[in-house]
Amino acid sequence: MSDALAVVRRGAQLTSVGSVAYVVYVVVLLGAVYLFPYGHVFFAALGRSGLVDVLTDPVGAGALVLAVVAAPVVAHRVGRVRGPVAPPMLWVRHVVAGPADRAVSLRRWWLLLGGAVLAAAAALGLLLALALWSAAVVGPLGALGVTAASVLLGAVVARAWLAGQVAADGGGHPLRPADALRGLTEQGLGRQRDRGEGVYGSFLSGQRTALVRELGGRPPRHLGRLRPGRAMLLRRDLLAVRRGPGLLRAALLLALGGLGVGLLTPRSAVLGVLASLVLYQGVVAWATGLRGQSAPLVPVLGWGPRRETLGHLVLPGVAALVGGLVAVAAATALGDPGVTTVLVAVLVPLHLWVVTWTTHRAAPPLVTVMPQSVIPRVVAWWLLPAGVLLGVPALAAYLAV
Repeated sequence: MSDALAVVRRGAQLTSVGSVAYVVYVVVLLGAVYLFPYGHVFFAALGRSGLVDVLTDPVGAGALVLAVVAAPVVAHRVGRVRGPVAPPMLWVRHVVAGPADRAVSLRRWWLLLGGAVLAAAAALGLLLALALWSAAVVGPLGALGVTAASVLLGAVVARAWLAGQVAADGGGHPLRPADALRGLTEQGLGRQRDRGEGVYGSFLSGQRTALVRELGGRPPRHLGRLRPGRAMLLRRDLLAVRRGPGLLRAALLLALGGLGVGLLTPRSAVLGVLASLVLYQGVVAWATGLRGQSAPLVPVLGWGPRRETLGHLVLPGVAALVGGLVAVAAATALGDPGVTTVLVAVLVPLHLWVVTWTTHRAAPPLVTVMPQSVIPRVVAWWLLPAGVLLGVPALAAYLAV
């Protein structure tokens, strides 16, 4: 796997100032092509008064605060899997394991990755500020404030990324970066490298279950006893949910997705469609048994694939219906259930179809003749379900308006 990843990366790791500058250049280029023009059109159509209405609305303000808070939380979680400090193992064995201060021996990698995050945040914040300024939504001081806020958020994200790596290594949560670097150990850096290779391999091969396991999912807990019965397949699926990431997480995703669709759709069909992605993740959390059907195991029930698939769809089907009812109830409480009802009627069968399709589809194609095309192909393979989940409901919501 390491050799295959070396071919795919082709030396594209952040190990020098030049490689960091290239990453920032790509971020600036993509932002100038997509973020600035589309942001200008969006903010010009929204206007200053429309933006103020969105930010003063409790749902809009809550969504903004949630996005800002989620950025360092996600960075901390990513750091527990693969942190910013990732020197070569040769350096770890011969320098980090020696008597040298680790705040010095590991500082280079922290400065490179931390600087990359700061530079990318500054570039994106500047382009967003220019889009707001060009649309006459904010003035020069407002644009400067947006850029400064983006840089500050980038610094918090970078620091949370390092804190996650140190916490996974058992080093606590020191405030100073130098103390955090001293909390890293040789064994922890090796484990992070192996875990990162496992994540890359699972991502390239399209193995969702292996990816969840590498990202830190809890190990199976063999609790309870399963006895055969009329609802054996359903009971097996319920047991799989208990042994998986957790029943609370599955229920929470379903409730948040349903509430998001119900509360956001009456205000904006676009926000409702985006919230439907959370509802889909809630449905997927209840489809553990269906995903396990595609594992390379010998079937022991003696049923055909079609019958077994239909049996496994009962639990996620009930989950999709419950999430849809929560969405309709939330929209009814706001007094505008029309568009939400149409959206839910499309989402329930669509979510079940996408869950079944993604469970049984083939792995992403890996082309070894042109290694530079592997990553775009794999990314497109992972994002294709999201495109379907956004495109079809968006069309239905547009026709219902």
